[in-house]
Amino acid sequence: MINKQAAIFCPSIWFMALSIFLLSSMKAYGKENFQKIQYPKLFIDSYGNSVKLEKSPERIISLAPNITEILFYLGAGGKIAGVTDFCDFPAETSLKPKIGGIENPNIEKIVSLKPDLVIGISQGKVKPFVDKLKSLKINQFILSISTVEDILKSSKIIAALMGNPEQSLVRYEELKKKFEDFQNIKETPSKLRTLILLSYNPIFVATKNSFEGSLIAKLGGIAPDSIAGEGYIIMGKEMIMDFNPELIIIASHKKEKERFYSVLKGLKVKAVENNLVFKIDENLILRPGPRVFYGIEEIKNYFRKARAYH
Repeated sequence: MINKQAAIFCPSIWFMALSIFLLSSMKAYGKENFQKIQYPKLFIDSYGNSVKLEKSPERIISLAPNITEILFYLGAGGKIAGVTDFCDFPAETSLKPKIGGIENPNIEKIVSLKPDLVIGISQGKVKPFVDKLKSLKINQFILSISTVEDILKSSKIIAALMGNPEQSLVRYEELKKKFEDFQNIKETPSKLRTLILLSYNPIFVATKNSFEGSLIAKLGGIAPDSIAGEGYIIMGKEMIMDFNPELIIIASHKKEKERFYSVLKGLKVKAVENNLVFKIDENLILRPGPRVFYGIEEIKNYFRKARAYH
């Protein structure tokens, strides 16, 4: 079943300012001109808080699994001094000191690791903790990542925080190419009703207002309507039959696959009747980071199979 702390990504507002460097270089696609960061450098995060870096950070603590993945992707894994209990990719994270949960990290452990920068995300109830870090004069930078484009923007920002080393910029350009391919997907006028299941007891699903719902919309599907603007809702079996999904995607660990199928068994909906129920690694779509683009390719394949029935 999905762990809410491991993947908390409700829609949120993208930050207002980043720094003169970031604002001037955030050009739309195409080859970009990067410059080495000249320190000291002032950056402004999604909360409007400023952090002044005297040099490229060498001891970074990541407060979220997707931040950890971005850091490793950009070649900055060696700079990571600590990660959350939920950071599990890549395998090297198992060797990093653990600082607790996403919303309730151990402040004493963080202090003991002597970080020169703590990077987190604004999703979830992290503001009180961020304020605590600020009161302790620990440099922290908070990112808002709630769309596929935010993954690209955040990767660029983290590369800048690192000083724009060549390796990070090469990886960023690779990521940008994947994003451009995603942006160039032609949306079909006919949308398939799509259900993304996150847990089976209760049945927890992604709505149009979720990160996953936005992916589905781009790839040719339509998720259930939100309730009171929520990105995720609980649906009973009758609600699922009323929605009558034409495609069902189970986002969970492998060991839970059969439990999901047992819940769906006998439901009179098109997806079940046509055997259009597929399983995907939850972290490929619930964790907005570089691996999302692998999840997108898998989901595109599911849509191709589903459209064969229509």
